[in-house]
This record gives sequence, C-alpha cells and structure tokens, in this order.
Amino acid sequence: MRRYDVASVGLLLMAATVYLTYAHLWAFAWQLKAYTTFVPVPATIVESVVRSTGNPRSSEAEMFQPHIVFHYRLDGQDYESERHYFGGGGWRDRSAAEAVVARYPVRSQVMAYVDD
Repeated sequence: MRRYDVASVGLLLMAATVYLTYAHLWAFAWQLKAYTTFVPVPATIVESVVRSTGNPRSSEAEMFQPHIVFHYRLDGQDYESERHYFGGGGWRDRSAAEAVVARYPVRSQVMAYVDD
C-alpha cells in the first residue's frame, strides 16, 4: 500500500509541474507575440493601483494584483484597456504588486501593443 501512496504523490507533483510549466510558457508566448506582431501605439496610464482579493481572516488567502488601465488611440478611435501583461493571477506578497504599479504611474506615457 505504501508504494501506491508514493506513486500517487509523484504523479500529482508531476501533473502540477506540467500545468505550471504550460501556464508559464503560454503567458511567455503571448507576450512575445505582442512584442513581435502587435501594432505599437503610444498610450497614457489613467489608473494604477493594487487590488486585493480574498480575505486574510478567512481560509481564502489574500492575493494582490496590479490594476493598470491605459488609454490609447488607434485609427481615430479611442480605447482603454487593463491588460498590461498576458498572464499572472496575483501575488501573496503586496510589495510585488506594488513594484509593478510603481513602474506605471498615472499620466505616464507608455507603449501599448495592439492586436490590430
């Protein structure tokens, strides 16, 4: 019976590793596609804050996520987006999300990449 327990745990760890690797590579591939095939347009940051989800006093862990909203104009049309990166679900450490937000202060100019 003990041998099956070890094998089960090993398979579970392997499945988790494969899933996390796939998720990371998917995010990297989309980010690479954005840099290589999307149309670059100037954008202005209109909102830059850290949002939290979950509750630190309950069984649901609190997570912190950067919320970056930017405005851009393409072909005479105005747009807003809050997708600043393909991937990522948040961090348990608030300072990691704050570090991202610090790179995008409100009214700063950035380059956005649009799938035209």
